[in-house]
Amino acid sequence: MCIQEYPKFKRNKDILLPHDLNAEEVVLNYLLMNKKSLIINNLHPHEFYNETNKILFEVMLELYNQEQSINQVTIANKLFDQNITIKRDYIKSLMDEKYIKAHAYPIDDYINVIKKTSDVRRLIKNSDEGDDIDSKLLVEVLNESIKYKLNKFHYLAH
Repeated sequence: MCIQEYPKFKRNKDILLPHDLNAEEVVLNYLLMNKKSLIINNLHPHEFYNETNKILFEVMLELYNQEQSINQVTIANKLFDQNITIKRDYIKSLMDEKYIKAHAYPIDDYINVIKKTSDVRRLIKNSDEGDDIDSKLLVEVLNESIKYKLNKFHYLAH
């Protein structure tokens, strides 16, 4: 069996890295609806692609670790204390019914999509930094492994 060698892939910096904003928003909605959810321990802030979502998750994690309620008011207060500005409408939009409908699928599926897309971004970044990784091949393989989940989530949310 011959394995074809792919040339090293130099990523165009203008191309978006793999991510799923819908999965991130569904998880944040889940945390807002399930105030003391243990799923919060299954994620790390760096796994979020969207900077606003990352900040919101960090605040939720901090509230959770301090055994405080996770809701719009406590999040807004914590953001104010840290001098961080996020549109209040954005936090409110996370309570939208479309995210609640997405809970028909197990929340762990959404978490896995966030983790897998984060892993792909990390591997691409490592390749960009000179690590010996063939990122083109890696992206092809990993995108296939998560494509069906991404399609399933987008169908449900729209």
